[in-house]
Amino acid sequence: MSLLAATQIPKPADEQAFERASVVLWRGLLNDRSVQRNGRRGQRQNGVDLFGIRDDDADWHVGIQCKLKSEGHFLAEDEVREEVRKALTFKPPLKEYYVTTTAPDDVAMQELARGITAELAKTGRKLRVFVWGWNTLEEKISEDAGARKAFDPTYGPFSEHILDETRQITIAQTETRAEMGAGSRMEAMLTEVSARLAVPPGDATVALSAFEAHLDAEIDEYRELNNSGKTLTALPLLEKLLERVRSTASGRILFRVKANIGHCLLALGKDDEASAMLLSSYDHAPDEPKAVANKAFGLLLRGEWQELLAFGGAKLDADPGNEGLAGYLVQAARFDSSVSDPLSIIPEQLHHTAAVQIGRVDFIRRRGQPGEWWPVAKEVLEAHPSEPHAVQFAAEAELDQILTSESFQRTRVLSPAERARLEAATATLVSQWDRERVTEGALRPEDAALCGNVLVGLHALGDLPKALEVARQSFACAR
Repeated sequence: MSLLAATQIPKPADEQAFERASVVLWRGLLNDRSVQRNGRRGQRQNGVDLFGIRDDDADWHVGIQCKLKSEGHFLAEDEVREEVRKALTFKPPLKEYYVTTTAPDDVAMQELARGITAELAKTGRKLRVFVWGWNTLEEKISEDAGARKAFDPTYGPFSEHILDETRQITIAQTETRAEMGAGSRMEAMLTEVSARLAVPPGDATVALSAFEAHLDAEIDEYRELNNSGKTLTALPLLEKLLERVRSTASGRILFRVKANIGHCLLALGKDDEASAMLLSSYDHAPDEPKAVANKAFGLLLRGEWQELLAFGGAKLDADPGNEGLAGYLVQAARFDSSVSDPLSIIPEQLHHTAAVQIGRVDFIRRRGQPGEWWPVAKEVLEAHPSEPHAVQFAAEAELDQILTSESFQRTRVLSPAERARLEAATATLVSQWDRERVTEGALRPEDAALCGNVLVGLHALGDLPKALEVARQSFACAR
């Protein structure tokens, strides 16, 4: 889930509720207060449930068809084409036609809508056709307080206050990243690659002399400062150390110093600088397994997943025991549509390691069917109970499973057992959030996503005062 995702707005319980709430939404989207339902149940509706005009243009008629789908059910091409066929008989002729559904967004349906629009244009009929799934509807609903209240009767002024705080967080994050010079390519990657998911491989290696052992101890001290959230203290110390030993230290020491500088920069939200430093650190010790893993991490941060797959595959053939590298390969595999099973590119001896299994959860979460990742996340937690990423993923799986269930979406009521599970999962996420927010680093997009999921859990539990407190904490961190 990302920020206030699908668990935030309940799906309508029946078709009439869907249509009634959609009237409020479309009045805002079309800037037409007279949007209304088309006729009544039992009458011929010509494929149109709601109709209105856009921006007071009496010649620009818009039709909307609302298709309620239960969990696991989706629109079919024949279904969409049939509704469009009927909509072509609507009078006056439509200029825009929307098929909206409670099923998830589907790229095939979006392509179909564009194809139908092109087909009609060739016949001289100018009608733009769209298919909006629940993901798109949620975005539109979230932007309109009136629509939020229509779709979610429990949504009130206090809830609106929480969301307003969260919107301010997002604005502050955007401004902060802009000030740091983050390019558009990196902005796109931040929505796809979670830096926290990238299990840091560390940088410890074997000391070669008493002098190097002394330097290793100094580096370890600074690394622990960063790991404990004292990034602003650790970074200048590491930078001064690099200047001091740049011309005298071995490649292994230079690798360790630069790698730790890279992780400090990452904690401060300076991803471009961090990836450059991680890639540079590899050049000093290309045979060190930790350096290889750090280069893989640098490539992942840059979004260069094809290069990572080629580089990492070759290195893993030479060293099939490099767990950190294997974890990054699994994450990169998510972007390669030809890979259906990320474990197929990893040596079997590494299949059950923490880094690989955490990457596998993320792979299934993003590429699998809805809900497919829930049991996998819980299995990984059982195998690696002390791994923070496993703990967070399992808690988010509980949150997602409970709040997207058909019964909760229909009634907004939790059974005693569900409430107990949700309280435990939310408490886990609150604990994770408390740990992240006290560090000296920047509030990263994945931190905001964690905060968003905390808000989702607290809102579902009815703990609005705590939700507002968390939203304010996040806003304070973003400034």
